[in-house]
Amino acid sequence: MPSTLAIADAALKVGYGDMHEQLDSRTVALNLLEKTNKHITKGNKEAQFGIRTRRSWGIGARNEYEDTPEALARKTARASVFLKYHYGVIEGSGQTFKQVATDPQAFVDWMDEEASDIIKTLQRDLNRQFYGVGTGTLALLTNAPAAATTFTVDSAIWLEAGQPIDVLTAATLGNPTPTKGNTAKLTIEDVNPATNTITVSGGTVTAAAGSAVVLAGATVNNWKREWEGLGLIIDNTATLHGINPATESTWKPGYVEASVGTLAEIDLTHLVQGIHQKGGEVTDLLTTYGAVNAYWSTLQGLRRYDGNEKMKGGVDTPVFQSIFGDLPITMDWACPTGTIFALNRNEIFLNQIGDWEWIDGTDGKWMPLVGKDAFRATVKKYSNFGVYRRNSFGKLTGVTEV
Repeated sequence: MPSTLAIADAALKVGYGDMHEQLDSRTVALNLLEKTNKHITKGNKEAQFGIRTRRSWGIGARNEYEDTPEALARKTARASVFLKYHYGVIEGSGQTFKQVATDPQAFVDWMDEEASDIIKTLQRDLNRQFYGVGTGTLALLTNAPAAATTFTVDSAIWLEAGQPIDVLTAATLGNPTPTKGNTAKLTIEDVNPATNTITVSGGTVTAAAGSAVVLAGATVNNWKREWEGLGLIIDNTATLHGINPATESTWKPGYVEASVGTLAEIDLTHLVQGIHQKGGEVTDLLTTYGAVNAYWSTLQGLRRYDGNEKMKGGVDTPVFQSIFGDLPITMDWACPTGTIFALNRNEIFLNQIGDWEWIDGTDGKWMPLVGKDAFRATVKKYSNFGVYRRNSFGKLTGVTEV
């Protein structure tokens, strides 16, 4: 009988490679925020600063021997930014530590990779929180599921397989602790971005449209425990850092325009000029891939080519040529669909106590679990960010993406 692969199979070796990443772990907005490290405070539980909201209007023009103007003091307000607390927890059995550690045993040191991955996940989630409003809402239901394991949401960009979630019913979102519409903590099994359809396991959902999807734990979820991001900062009516724009009218974003539709250069000009007219300045534009495509589409008839083969003057980062100078346009996966943010990095500050750190155990970061041959590690970070000058921020929404 001739030798074949089937016969020689027992003698064949397998050539193993390395572990290769399939997940997007980029933190574009977070990196932009951390460029402001000259504004990092010392990690007190509360960062306070003053803002000037009205001038000293004790001025006036008078005729001879008329009374001079009465003294009118300027007005200020005090802003407060409190720390938010973020944690990541991993566990492993003693057997995993010993048997899935070295090169002959596994592709990677499993628990070492777990420790690295949990920080990447936390960083990515903070990148998402940079755009939020502080409630922890990942998406809002657009249908009313009844004891279902599938539902649709307004946008699925912040949802992905593996996330543990709760669905908080719409009618109770004004309560300190909203009511859950899920029978147990759910795990997202599939996300269809084309239809914004979410499939879950672990329980069912009964909730009305407008109910909020949030990250969940065994007993507590993220509701109103997250950073107060650009969604709250660039809101004409929202109280920010303890100051209500209804009583301090200067404490409003510089420019907000909704329902933009087809993007034109004049829309970006209005955005930057609107902020400038309030006394603010823009250093960066932050948006989606589709909105950048829409911007480039407006420039198609204006591009110049040197010869017939390549375009002269390539760019690494898209730039908007405003009348106040070139503004880099940064694309981020987490930016809400159809939105272009204008911001000033010099008016952002980060209040934090150190970087990510592990809660010390008996063996470095690993704590033994009582009664088990197993270990747990918890990483934490106390931080929050805020803005000194709210009118240096603005946004366009409802941009038709390309």
